[in-house]
Amino acid sequence: MQGITVNKYEGNKMNVVAFRSGEARYANARETIYALIAESSDGMTSKEIAQRTGWALHTFGRRLTELKDSGKIRSTGQMRYGAEVWIAYRAFPMQLLIEAA
Repeated sequence: MQGITVNKYEGNKMNVVAFRSGEARYANARETIYALIAESSDGMTSKEIAQRTGWALHTFGRRLTELKDSGKIRSTGQMRYGAEVWIAYRAFPMQLLIEAA
């Protein structure tokens, strides 16, 4: 992605710096959202995430999509208070390991 940005702005260093600073912010937001969802015993909705972080609902939807696309979270298929419930995806949930023993 960096190459695209550099090419688009023809190496304008201010634009490249702004792009990188935005990426760092997005990474921090993804980490915060993932940590909240992972710590939750019954998943979280976007409304609950907004409540816990103080962020406006419309400001982090793309971060949820990025986490979903990267396989770090997934939907439970359930709705709570009109919003989709998200859970952290773990390759080997502890419950499956216990059941297999």
